[in-house]
Amino acid sequence: ISNGAWAHEGCLNRVPGQTCDVICDTGFQPNPSGASYATCGTDGTWTTADNKPVSCVSTRIICDAVDIRTLNGEKFSCTPVGVGSDIANTFLVTLTTSQHCDYSCKPGYETPSGGEANRLLCPTAPQATSRNGACQPDSCLAAEIHCDYTTEMCTNAEGSPFCECLPGFVRRSNGCIRKCGSTGLEPQISHGGWESNGCDNKVPGETCAVACDAGFQPDHLGASQATCQDDLTWTTPNNKQPTCISSSTVCDPFDTNTSGGENFVCTPSGVHVGNTITLSTTQSCTFDCKSGHQTAAGETVAISLSCPSGTQVTPEPGPCLANCGPGPTVEGGSWTANHGTLAGATATLTCDNGRFWVSGASTITCSQASGTWTAPGSCVDPCANVTCGGSGYCSNGVCRCDGSNSVYSVTGGVNDCAPGCPVAEEILRGVNIQCYNQAIYGGGLIQLAIGTDTHPETQYCTYECQE
Repeated sequence: ISNGAWAHEGCLNRVPGQTCDVICDTGFQPNPSGASYATCGTDGTWTTADNKPVSCVSTRIICDAVDIRTLNGEKFSCTPVGVGSDIANTFLVTLTTSQHCDYSCKPGYETPSGGEANRLLCPTAPQATSRNGACQPDSCLAAEIHCDYTTEMCTNAEGSPFCECLPGFVRRSNGCIRKCGSTGLEPQISHGGWESNGCDNKVPGETCAVACDAGFQPDHLGASQATCQDDLTWTTPNNKQPTCISSSTVCDPFDTNTSGGENFVCTPSGVHVGNTITLSTTQSCTFDCKSGHQTAAGETVAISLSCPSGTQVTPEPGPCLANCGPGPTVEGGSWTANHGTLAGATATLTCDNGRFWVSGASTITCSQASGTWTAPGSCVDPCANVTCGGSGYCSNGVCRCDGSNSVYSVTGGVNDCAPGCPVAEEILRGVNIQCYNQAIYGGGLIQLAIGTDTHPETQYCTYECQE
């Protein structure tokens, strides 16, 4: 086939009984006067419908199909005969610039020039015209209704004649204009079509979005919309072909910011746009770990990115993780890393027993975003700002005294050791401990002083038993 070929889809084996369709090159289409398919016979030869020849002709020399019912004519005679062979069944006739059809007006109709004979021509694609104007009801002529018979026709509805747009046209302020969708040049989409909502007329300047069938979605490498131009052709962004592909063969978009990687190389390159990579099951990428990053397996270069299942993009042997290194140094204690030092790992702070307490966070996490540990706590000396009087001494932030019957007391204005009952908190197995009358509680020790003449109030504490 000159300027075309036979379709491969569903036509690979070409065995007897199989039918193959014509696929024309861009800018060409099957000749409406010829055959658009061929069938393999049992004798190993190909036959076409009515033995018509198979050919592709330029879309620029073929006019749009015309519904003869809009012409109000009859007795059609076309040259060559083949162009009118489908009139009886479909009411459509398709002409090239070298073809024409003669017809006469139906009874009760005549041309604006007053004659009944007429000829349908295709002087310049894509619009066929009637040489003498479409046949119109006599009542329209009597009412001097003058329509543009190339785009509209006179209709007599209930005795009120008016001009109505021909099929394939829509009325605008400047008259009836042809729809892009009626030219046959609209991009065809396998497993999909064009969104009908807000895109019914498909006139110049209108943009229509791709609408894929259930289980399919727009190919991110193709166009997701098309715009009708003034010449009634459709254009897509960057002239990409709108296509619908199976949803099960496309993984969810992958954000490269989460990968910890750089130097992305993808096949094809178009799958990587900005910070997003969208892969199908037949596409892949490689990348390297950024400085200070590595995979859990210790790899740093040529990490592969693929779409094995059609849902989740998977880096192999895993994403690049930030390495935060050893935990921060801390006076009076140390950090112990749990399960390594890569992003997501944690470290626990341990302070020197009996001297330092933890202040702030005792557990920190290695951050993937910053490559550092989260804000760490510190070890503080609880006795640094505590002064004990007399023979008392500070332990765990509280003044204490030696001896089983001695407690530190602040009663009577004297801060010193005094007779009393020291009680270790741990033996109570209690919670919500509250102490009164200047009884001292802290650092795991309750100190109850014996009452004196100068301070006779009995010191006591209350608490609840643990569950």
